[in-house]
Amino acid sequence: MRTYENLEQVRKERGDTFVVVGGKVLDIETFARAHPGGEGVLREYAGRECDDAFFEVHRSEVLEKWAKKLQVGVLAGRQTCVEAWDTVSRIPYGESGHASGLQRMPCYYSEHHDGLRTALRQWFAVNLRHELDGMEDRDRALPSQADYQRCGEAGVFAMMI
Repeated sequence: MRTYENLEQVRKERGDTFVVVGGKVLDIETFARAHPGGEGVLREYAGRECDDAFFEVHRSEVLEKWAKKLQVGVLAGRQTCVEAWDTVSRIPYGESGHASGLQRMPCYYSEHHDGLRTALRQWFAVNLRHELDGMEDRDRALPSQADYQRCGEAGVFAMMI
């Protein structure tokens, strides 16, 4: 993996076909047309560090997932502290309304719901996440029977974690 000393060095070598997020230099040339937010938004940030803009609309696991495919280097001395994936996201609409503080309905949701969500995400991180990450790269459309079995044994059924 190539280490770049500064943005000018990246621009000299790669032109404006990259963005830097979390210190990772990502090649956007092939991904731009497929970007769900449109090619234009990527082109707007091309050749720049864009942590603030990226994390306003993406959770950290989006960077983790796409960096595996798009990363062409790192920018020396840069790294971003991103929220742990198992915490409540600050991304608008990245969580249900009660979890993100957009709406509190005390008659329906309480701190117990937040605790349950946190506990489930931590369980998931320890027990399943490493097996499920990158499933599409391994041509698996669904979790394995063993994954479902593990969820059932833990009492996790049809629940968004």
